[in-house]
Parts: sequence; structure tokens; C-alpha cells
Amino acid sequence: MSELFEGLAYLSNWVYWLAFGVAVLTAVFIRLLPGVSTSLVVAPALPFIVANVEDPLIGIVMLTTLTGAGLMMRSVSPVLFGLPDSANYVTFLEGNQLARRGQAAHTLGAAYSVSAIGGLVGVLVFASALLIGAPLVHWLLSAFEGMAFVAIALFALVIPALLNSEAMLKGLAAAALGLLLGTSGLDPFEGPLRSASDGSDLWRSSFVTAAAIGVLGLAEVIDLTVARQPLSLREMPDSRSEVLRGVCYGLGRWRIAVRQGLFGGLVGVMPGTGTGLVHWLSYALGISLTKDKREFGRGSLDGLLMAESAVGAGVAGGGTPTVLVGIPGSRAWAFVLVVILSYGIAPGPRMLEQNGDIVAMIALSLALGMPAAAVIGMLVTGRLVKLAWVPYPVIGGIVIPVFFLGFASTESLVGIYVMAAAAVLGLLMKWRKWPRAPFVIGLSTSFVLTWVTDALAERETVEMTVWFMLWPALAVLSVAAVVAAVVFKRGRLGVPIARPDKAGADAGSTGGPAASSDGESAAAGARPRIAVTLPSLFTMAVIAAGLWGLYVASSSPSSGWVFPLLVSFAVVGLGGAQLAFDLRQSKPGRIMDIGIRSLGTADARRTALFMAAMMAVFMALLHVIGLRYATILFPLGPALLFLEGRTRWISAGVGVALLAAFNVALVLIEQHTA
Repeated sequence: MSELFEGLAYLSNWVYWLAFGVAVLTAVFIRLLPGVSTSLVVAPALPFIVANVEDPLIGIVMLTTLTGAGLMMRSVSPVLFGLPDSANYVTFLEGNQLARRGQAAHTLGAAYSVSAIGGLVGVLVFASALLIGAPLVHWLLSAFEGMAFVAIALFALVIPALLNSEAMLKGLAAAALGLLLGTSGLDPFEGPLRSASDGSDLWRSSFVTAAAIGVLGLAEVIDLTVARQPLSLREMPDSRSEVLRGVCYGLGRWRIAVRQGLFGGLVGVMPGTGTGLVHWLSYALGISLTKDKREFGRGSLDGLLMAESAVGAGVAGGGTPTVLVGIPGSRAWAFVLVVILSYGIAPGPRMLEQNGDIVAMIALSLALGMPAAAVIGMLVTGRLVKLAWVPYPVIGGIVIPVFFLGFASTESLVGIYVMAAAAVLGLLMKWRKWPRAPFVIGLSTSFVLTWVTDALAERETVEMTVWFMLWPALAVLSVAAVVAAVVFKRGRLGVPIARPDKAGADAGSTGGPAASSDGESAAAGARPRIAVTLPSLFTMAVIAAGLWGLYVASSSPSSGWVFPLLVSFAVVGLGGAQLAFDLRQSKPGRIMDIGIRSLGTADARRTALFMAAMMAVFMALLHVIGLRYATILFPLGPALLFLEGRTRWISAGVGVALLAAFNVALVLIEQHTA
């Protein structure tokens, strides 16, 4: 126990405070850049810290603070720039609609305050698990078998699908399709599709990442760029005072933040859960405990706060399995675990005895770093939200190349092609009112599920016996999923489908097309009872993907054929059920997603054609002048084609300069870490 308190002596060490300050400021700055994640700076920072910081405590604490502080700023990109990913999709769904109503500053202020509260609650969960129940927690986590991973991952996958209360079949089918595509990848040199068991885990991870970015982030940015409007379509009040009002609103919801934080911290203790799982499960918990559920999915600030307050706690709680068992609780803790091992420290109960000072300072630095980053966010957001008035082609011209530069170090351009193809799929899903979040969560979950199930299939036991071992956990979670489906169905959750209003903002802040835009409601009575329509064609394509999966899985010589086969059956079955509704031309229900925003705007079709041509030229330039130079020139297209007057020239110059500086920074980082 004395080791735990020896670390407190570092509070009088100026080197610690220097490392702490650099980590917090770096994390905040990186998270303020649209399209850039904390991982982009953590990955190159990891070898730099190990090579240049001799004190293990300073090095480990610096990286931990970097990841924890960056988490406090995760709301900026989805709320202010409309950039979602699977780990912050609820924040995008609720917060971006609020931003379009001119409430970006108020929303971000509230998010900062509850995130800080939730983070502190998570640190308490982390510290309690280590100080009070370390032997018991270690025993429980050590007994956490692969079967438990499978059961919990499947449950976490079903919940986002069921949240689409009026389109549950679409949600489940999208989740199954994501799982199916995630079990396959592309050979980076030869190109053919293959089973997940037949290739490297590194390439499978790259495929999943590129597809997830394309379906969510890139598709959303393209749609907003084609709309050619600022993100906020209504007048905003004074930004700084609104940030303060938002902070006060968030502090007034401290009971919700503490409750969600406790839940997120406990979920985060389970190995491998990650922020995405905590994000969605906490949102579902908050909905189930709320009487009036009608506002969720339509720009609910309370819904956003329920998710955000749990994520900080989940990341802090993820330190428990990292320290006690050596299994990272999330992607952020995976980096911390690498640093711990690099300094020659073995995670486990003995780490508390031999390196208790490091463990104590990890917890304390998180408790200090998260609120510090939140305060900095409150101070800079007042000016930052003014970007909501900037025409989106300016932002899109910078963000789209940044997405592609994330794959600048790969040996092949296939990852970029996967991202572009996934963006087309994402736009089609937005247009045909299919929820994208379950699909992307299926993609992300498939990486863990295939890794676990393939490992289990290699055992000497019979393959089907392995699957029957799942039934106790699956039975309990299946009952919970049914209960959740009933609760969500009664709540009528989701974004209403309506045309943009006269002010240019979407009714309900959505921007999705009207159900009657493709003749699904108004003229239904004049049509045959059963007819092939555009929605049914899209569903047929989903079923075709399932049939392809059945063929590949049944002909695969790999020992891990069971999981892809079951997933393929699920895609075909769920897709067939949805096709029955589509052929009968049933009215589309609400989904937890935002439709095509550019539909209904002036010259939308012509602008979309220009955008498609621009992307085609960019893909051609990749082979002519290379990725880096092509990304530097990309901002010229949106600025010169979609803007007018002096704005187009200023935007083009600023975009080219920023992309050039970003490329130079990436080259310097690669040279330093080589």
C-alpha cells in the first residue's frame, strides 16, 4: 500500500507537470482538428516517449493523460463538423441536429461538464477496483472466457439495431451485413476477397477501419459539401455566454452524469469493451429509464449527455483490466499497455506491489487531465463554434483529404478505394433510410468476434460444441434484448422523415428526404399491391451479399467457417423479411440516422455530379502525382466549383496551405519514428 502513495511525491516534480501540460495541450489541439483522432498523435508519440523519457512513471502517465484528455474533446467533430464514427455516433446524431438549430455552443458546453463528471466517476471505479477488490477483480477478469466476449459483443451489436424502433428489421439486417463484410477482407496486393481466417489481422483491421470511415465520416462530409450550406442554418446567440449556459445545464444534470458514469465505468472494466460499446449501452440505459422517449434521436440534449457522461468513465474504468490482467479495456488502453511492457513492467496484481506509484499516478493524472481538458474546451469553444457559419465546402475540401491521408503509409491504395466504395454505400443507406450505425458496429465487432471464434475453432473440441457453450450467456442477453426491443418500440425513437422547412433547416433538424419523394406514400393506393421499387432493389442487393457469404463460407477450407456461415444465414433471413415489407410498399419508419441533407437544396443534382467527377479526378491523380500532392490540390475543387466571389479564392488558398502543412507534419513524424 505504501507504494501507492510514493507516487504522490511526483506532484512536486516539475518534470511531471511539464509532461502533464504537454500531454493535455497536445490532446486538446489534435481533437480540435476535424477528421483527426487522438490515435494519430498517440501512435507516433509512443516510440518517442519510450526512447526519450527514461522515467517509466513519467512516460506511462504522459501517454495515459494524452489519451484521457483527448477524450474530453471528442464531441467537437461530431457536433460542429458533422463527422461521426462508431464510438461517438450518438453525439453526432443528437448534437449535430442541435448545432443546425444554432445550439452548438450550448451543446458543447454541456457535453464538457458531464464528460468531466463522468470521467471522475470512472477514475473512482478504477481506483476502487484496484485498492479494495484487486484480488477478486483479478480472479473475475482472469475467468473472462472467449465465450463471454462473443456473448457481450453480440448483445452490444443488437442494441443499436433495436434502437431503430420503427425499422428494427433494417437495423438488424444492417448489423448482420456489417458482420459479414467484416469477416472478409481484400488482399492488399492481389485484390481478391478472402475469408477472415485466411489473411493477416493487420490487413483485416485496416479494411474495417477504411470501411467504417467511408460509411460514416466520408459519406456525411460529401453530403454536407454537396449541400453547400453552413452547418448551422439558424442564427446563433452569443457563443461565450451560450457555452457557460451549457456548462451550467450539464452541471445541473449531475445525477444523470453520476448514474451513467457508474454504469460506463463498470462496463469499461470488462476487457475489450471499448468506448463504442459504452457509448451505445449507456444511451440505451438512459432511454429505458426515461418516461418520455419521443425526443431521442431528434436532437435530444439529454440523450447526448447520457452517452457522453458514460464514455469518460468507461475509458477510466478500462484501466482495470489493463493493469490487473494485461488485457486492454479499449483501444486507448492498448497504447498504454504497450508503453507499460516497453518499460519492462509486467501487468498484474504484482504491479500494484512493485509499481504502485505508477498505478496511483495513472489514476490521479486521469482525474486531473480530464477536467483540465474540459476547461480548456470551454474556453476555446466560444470562438470555435463560429466555424458553424462557414460554408461547408470549405471544411469538406480539407476534411476529405485528411481522411485519405490516414492511409498514406500503407503499401497499397486499396484502403483508399475501400473507403471511397464504403462512402457510396453510406450515401445509399442514407438515401434509402437504412441505419448506418449498426452496420459499422457490425464491422468493428467482427474483428473481435472472428478473432475469438477462429481461436476457439482451432481447439481440439468439436466446432459445434464450442458454439453450444454460448447458450447460458446468450439466453440471458437474448431476454434482455427482447425487453429492450419492447421498450424502444413503445418509445417511437428516431429521426422523423420530412422535407426541409422553409428556413432551409430540416424539419426536426434532419435533412432527410420526404417519404413521398420516391412515391412511397402519396400514390401508394394507385399502385399495385406488390411492386419492385428502389428500396426493394437495395434490399435485394443486401440479400445477394448474404448469398455470396453462404457460397464463400460453404466452400472455405478454413476451420473458422461456422461464424461466417451463421452470419450469412442471418443476412439472407433478415433481408428477406425486409424485402417482404418493401415489395408491399410499406411506409418507411423512423431510423436513428440522418437522411440525405443535400436533397431539396438548390442545384443539388448538378452539384452531386460535380462532386462525383471531382472524386474521380482525385482517384486518377493518386496514380499520376501521388497521394500527398493529390490531397494538397483537392481543396481547389470544392472551393472553386461550389463557392462564389472572393470566398472561393481565399478558401482555396487556405485549404491548400493547411493540407501542405499537414503533409509536411506527417512526413516529419514518419522520419522521426522510422
